[in-house]
Amino acid sequence: MNPKVYLLALITFATGMDENLAGGLVPFIADDLAVSVSAAGQLTTVFSLTFALAAPLLLFFTAQYPRLILLRVALLIFCLGNLFSALSPSYSILFLMRIISAASCALIVVLVTTIATEMVESRYKGRAIGIVFMGISGSIVFGVPVGLLFCNWLGWRAPFIFIALLALLIFVLIPK
Repeated sequence: MNPKVYLLALITFATGMDENLAGGLVPFIADDLAVSVSAAGQLTTVFSLTFALAAPLLLFFTAQYPRLILLRVALLIFCLGNLFSALSPSYSILFLMRIISAASCALIVVLVTTIATEMVESRYKGRAIGIVFMGISGSIVFGVPVGLLFCNWLGWRAPFIFIALLALLIFVLIPK
């Protein structure tokens, strides 16, 4: 088993955290940005819809690009989307940043799954996919509660900064 698969799992940990964390931040975002809780909840909806629509479309339209380069670009966009989510001065900017984060997240998950199966022997393909998706499961079990702790200590923007920094670290660790 190629140990780089675990780096790919760390990537899905970051994307899973971004995908699942916003639901717990809804009341904090609503209060800070002076919107209703239901409006703030739409940030989760728009993320999920964008993710579902963007994954096949982006994979199709980027099929001609080298996977690792595309992964690095998508990770950088993901990092910036989360950084600008943290810095959003208004609900509308945050809404747009969630769309950008979701689209990049969708492409990242598809790319990571593809790359994981390409870097291992055929007998390890299933295991590699399992390890990659373990990152998403780990983000729900560990990442979301830690993100909510950051929120309670430092405000709702802190988890987005954490995710952006994690994405930047992974970006640096991915071979060129």
